[in-house]
Amino acid sequence: MRRWIAVAATLAISAAGALAQRGLGRGVGHAPPAGARGPAAARMANKQVRPAKAPVVKPQVKTVQFSEAQKARLAPMLPPGMPVEAAAEGFKNRGQFIAALNVSRNLGIPFEDLKLRMTGPEPQSLGRAIQELRPTMTPEEAEQAARAAERQAREQEREMARQEKQAPQQKPEQAAPETVQPL
Repeated sequence: MRRWIAVAATLAISAAGALAQRGLGRGVGHAPPAGARGPAAARMANKQVRPAKAPVVKPQVKTVQFSEAQKARLAPMLPPGMPVEAAAEGFKNRGQFIAALNVSRNLGIPFEDLKLRMTGPEPQSLGRAIQELRPTMTPEEAEQAARAAERQAREQEREMARQEKQAPQQKPEQAAPETVQPL
C-alpha cells in the first residue's frame, strides 16, 4: 500500500512540474496581474518561460591555404621576412588577405597595421581600416580604395588559378629519340 502511495505521489509531482513547464500550471510569473481581464491577460497566463539564449560563439577563422606558386607570387608584396601563412593568419579568406596586401601597396599603409585592424579583437572592414589609418581620406575615398583593392584581388586570384591550371598541362618537351646511324 505504501508503495502505491509513493508511486502516486511521484506521478503527481511529475505531472505538476510538466504542466508548469508548458505554462498550464500556475507557476511563478505566469499569473496575470490582479484584476486583469481580456485576451492580454490570457496570453500572459499561457506565456511560456523561455531559457536565456546561449551566447553566440564566433567560429574559429580557418587558415588560408596557398600553393607554392601562389606563395611565390604573393611573397614580394609582404614585409621582408614575413611568411605568407603568417601574414594570412586571421583573415576570413584569401580574397580579403590579398585585398589588404593591395591596399598596403597602393596607399603605402603598413600591412601590419591593416592586418591588426582587420583581424584584431574588433575586426573592421577594409574601408573602415583605411579610413582610420588615413584620416585625411574621406569615407567615400576610403571605400573607393577598398573596392579597387578587392577588384585587384579578384583579378589576381583568377590569374593565379589560370596559371595553376596551365602548369600541369604544360609538359616539358620530350627530346626526340636519337637514331643511331650506321657507320
